[in-house]
Amino acid sequence: MSDPAPAGTTAAIRAKPGRPPSPERRQAMVAAAVAILSEAGVDAMTTREVAARAGASERTLFKHFGSKEGLVRAVIDHAVIGLLDRSVFPRVLEPEPLTRASFAEWHISFLSNRLEQGKARPENYLILFRELFRDAHFRSLFKQRWRAAVFEPMAAQFAAMIEAGHLSGKISATTLAGLFFSTNLGYLLARFVLATDEPWADESDCKALVAAFAHLLE
Repeated sequence: MSDPAPAGTTAAIRAKPGRPPSPERRQAMVAAAVAILSEAGVDAMTTREVAARAGASERTLFKHFGSKEGLVRAVIDHAVIGLLDRSVFPRVLEPEPLTRASFAEWHISFLSNRLEQGKARPENYLILFRELFRDAHFRSLFKQRWRAAVFEPMAAQFAAMIEAGHLSGKISATTLAGLFFSTNLGYLLARFVLATDEPWADESDCKALVAAFAHLLE
């Protein structure tokens, strides 16, 4: 899947690093890659097209990302893992276990945030779900990021809640984490990819989903 860097590019960069890569230029190239991925997918995306759409040279792209695979990893971090907003998700990463009530409160905030992000950038969900099913390499890259950044911390939080006596432990922490993401991702898949024309009632739908998951924690 990776486009190799042009001949001599890596050596030239090492020999003459020049100015440090611009964060603004990097962001523009990631945005261009997101747009192309939403239109055509990973296989059809080329580093040359991404660079051109971002108003940069292909050499500059390789200086930032190293390869097409590095660019795809950046897209996963920015557009996919970024769907789990850092301002919301860290609450479950704290060592102090949440109570069932505080978890439900966080769940509402989390899902409401995902809905707002999805309405602002629905192409991110399209990229996520389409490429997970279609592209094995994308799936492998996403799995690595997702497990470390999202799934394992969530399972650890459920384990802490069980240890603190806030949950019964009848369902294992790992299973609860799997159920949490299956439920929420299934809803978001329907909302932003499969049934976009349905008359969704986001606020009440969100509350209903959170209440349904809360029953699993009883």
